[in-house]
Amino acid sequence: MKRMSFARRNALFPRGFRGVSATVVVVVVLAVALRVFAPNLLVTIATPLWRASVAVSGAIYGARASFANPIELQHTLDAVRAENTTLGEENATLKAQLADVTALLGSRSASVPGILAAVLARPPLSPYDSLLIDAGQTAGVQSGAFVEGPGGVPLGKVDVTTAQTARVTLFSSAGIKTEVLIGEHRVPVDLVGSGAGTFSATAPKDSGILVGDVVYSAKSALMGAVVRIDENASSPTATLFVQASVNPFSLSWVAVSRL
Repeated sequence: MKRMSFARRNALFPRGFRGVSATVVVVVVLAVALRVFAPNLLVTIATPLWRASVAVSGAIYGARASFANPIELQHTLDAVRAENTTLGEENATLKAQLADVTALLGSRSASVPGILAAVLARPPLSPYDSLLIDAGQTAGVQSGAFVEGPGGVPLGKVDVTTAQTARVTLFSSAGIKTEVLIGEHRVPVDLVGSGAGTFSATAPKDSGILVGDVVYSAKSALMGAVVRIDENASSPTATLFVQASVNPFSLSWVAVSRL
């Protein structure tokens, strides 16, 4: 059998196919040469392509996951909203506490004239006309110490202490007597606690005391005001009714004096 001539063999393949084959051969030869003589160069050239491929694949996967899990996205959104609500509530609480402490200390820049204590329980949760505070013997609180409210208003005295807490009996507690001064002329009277931040007192009719007159402690600290006066024609005295200037049901902070 006669051998097929080179020209005839070439005639069996289209001219374009022969060109592609030559190109492939050249590329293969170059790749082998790079692999043998410069292996790191091939890696350097291919690395950006690999990274781009990985990034695109990750983005596509993330997009698919996001669209494929709307319920999970909603749960995440709900969690973020709940956390935001919690932070808002905590912020409001801190603002309220700051307002309470500012009301207690006023605008003074000096240190607190006593022991600052938070009110843990107040009426009606605590025994009638008493407060439970979070400072006790460890903080230096002693039985008999005076307790003040916002603006230095006298509130009562410490009667029982533990290591970490103390109980304060308010001056408005039923039957407790406190020496006070009333009105412009500072008429001295004995103020008697009636409970729930109210007091009563007896004074001569001609004392000049009027409804609205301010009641001061013996140290000239504001305690309350006269809200009503009852008189009896057959009696030389009048009964005064006094309302404390601080509501014991809303106290948050107090200052305890150091003995």
